[in-house]
Amino acid sequence: MDNKRIASILNDISVYKDLNGENPFKVKAFSQAARTLERLDISAEELVNKDKLTDIKGIGKQIESVVREIVKTGESSLLKELKKSFPDTIEELFKIPGMGPKKVRAVWEKLGVASLGELEYACIENRLVSLDGFGQKSQDKILKAIEFVRQNSEMHLFPEVELIAGEVIDELKNSGMFKRIDIAGSLRRGKTVFKDIDILLVPDEKYFKDSALSETVREKVKSLADSQDSIGIIGVGETKISIRRYGLQIDFRLVKDLSYPSALQHFTGSREHNALLRRRAKGLG
Repeated sequence: MDNKRIASILNDISVYKDLNGENPFKVKAFSQAARTLERLDISAEELVNKDKLTDIKGIGKQIESVVREIVKTGESSLLKELKKSFPDTIEELFKIPGMGPKKVRAVWEKLGVASLGELEYACIENRLVSLDGFGQKSQDKILKAIEFVRQNSEMHLFPEVELIAGEVIDELKNSGMFKRIDIAGSLRRGKTVFKDIDILLVPDEKYFKDSALSETVREKVKSLADSQDSIGIIGVGETKISIRRYGLQIDFRLVKDLSYPSALQHFTGSREHNALLRRRAKGLG
C-alpha cells in the first residue's frame, strides 16, 4: 500500500484521538508518524514485511501494529473504534477552514453540532460566539466558508487529489502493462480544486492486437474503482474509462505511443487553450 495512504489513515487516527480528548502526546505521536511515512523513500509495506518499521525514529510498537493492520487489510480497527463516538457527518466540519479537532469538539460537546447544516444554524442563531475560541468575526467567516463549501460540494482539494492520483499511478506502474502513465488535465496544470482527475495511459504494444486494445488492460483499469461505490465504474469505451475512487471521478485515456504527445497536449490544455490552438491551426491552413 502507498505510504501516503497509510499516512492519511494515521493522520485520521490523530484527529479522532484529539476529538476524543485523548492524551496530547499520543495525538502528536500519530501525526508525527504520518509525516514521517510521507517522507520515507522506502515503502512502509516493505519495512513491515521485513519487521523493520520500528527502526524508523518515531515509530513505536503501537503505531507499528496499526500500520501492519493497514498494510494487511487496507483499514484500521482503531480508527473505526475512535469514530464510533461521533456521527458520520462530523467529518463535514473539517471542510471549514479553521475548524480543527479542538473547535469541532467544542461545537459538538457544547452545542450538539455535528454537520454543516447544524453549524450553519448555530451561526445564524449567534450561538458560536458564546464558546471559548470563537468570536463574531470567526462566526462570520465560518458562515461564508459554509456557503463556499456548498457551492463547491463536488470539488476536491489538491492534497486529497494528489494522494489518490499517486496511489492509482503506483498500482498501474506495478501492473507492468503500461509504457507511459501521466497525469493530464487540471492537476497537471497546477490547479488547487478539482472535479476529477485525468490520466493518460500508453499500454505496452503486446496488449494491442490488430490495433484493438486487449480486454486485460481495460479490466486492470476498471479494478481501480472503489468496490464499495455503487457507481464505481462510470463508463467504459474504446479509448476512455471513467471510474470513481474515494468519491472522486478519474478519467483514463488509453492511446498508442505514436499519439501520446498530441494526446497529452489535448487532455492537459484547458478548453480555451485548445480552442485557441485550433483557431491558430486553421489560420495557418
